[in-house]
Amino acid sequence: MTSREGRPTSAAAEREPHRVDHAGRQIDSIATKSRSHRQAALIALSSIVVPPNRLRRLRPEKVNELAESISVIGQRQPIEVQRSGDGYGLIAGWHRLEAVKKLGHIDIHAFILDGIEADRAALIEIDENLIRADLSPAERAIHLAERKRLYEKAHPQTKHGGDRKSESSSQNENLKSFTVDTANKTGKGRSTIAREVARAKIVNLNDPIGTALDSGDQLDALAKLPESTQRDLIARAKGGEDINVKVEVMKARRCQREQELAESTKAASEALGKKLYGGDLCRSALALRQGANGRRRAAQ
Repeated sequence: MTSREGRPTSAAAEREPHRVDHAGRQIDSIATKSRSHRQAALIALSSIVVPPNRLRRLRPEKVNELAESISVIGQRQPIEVQRSGDGYGLIAGWHRLEAVKKLGHIDIHAFILDGIEADRAALIEIDENLIRADLSPAERAIHLAERKRLYEKAHPQTKHGGDRKSESSSQNENLKSFTVDTANKTGKGRSTIAREVARAKIVNLNDPIGTALDSGDQLDALAKLPESTQRDLIARAKGGEDINVKVEVMKARRCQREQELAESTKAASEALGKKLYGGDLCRSALALRQGANGRRRAAQ
């Protein structure tokens, strides 16, 4: 038996009466069932707590877009929560949650995930955002950096007794394993994942979000610069300046070349001055005085 969306359902689900929201709109029922410690249910919005410091910022325009969609076709994708005290803590689906609240609903479709640790819950949030969300390049880099941290925590790299070459090789293999795993989870190419992870070298990566620096090319160029230069460009971008990192790099290099040329010219001039002062300059001055005296005598 299948649902109207083409998904298999149980006979119990087909028999379960449809529920409606306060406005009379029909809510497709979700059969409550266990599957890999995941239980589908319709839970009260008032029982859900959103943990602080979530990786993805809430976008009002996205909430409005989802609210409009849900008002027409219903909630197609449940949020994911875990039990917390007498209620639930949100794992994934913050924008869907806020959209349903905006519509004035009193409950929401959710998957309740039982028996998962904090790191696993964080990975669920990260992977869903990487797959489903329209993250900006800076936001993707932040998510991937945190995913890499959690991955390395779960898969500690092998130590090789301080052998730098062996340790470096181990780090490269660890990064390769992470890249492969993330590419498989998100459907992105390995080279894309590696390039996006490299952007995490940028200091205060939250700050460029939404600025002129929040594009792939800009972040790639920014990641190659010293931290002091990164901070300067980020501060200017946050102030509303339309920064082009590659142009700024070219300006900096030109200024450096000009400074080096000025310093070498000054050094050459000083060296020449010392040489003249040491003998040539004195002899030249004596020759000029003798020449002047000779012209005066000739005139007399």
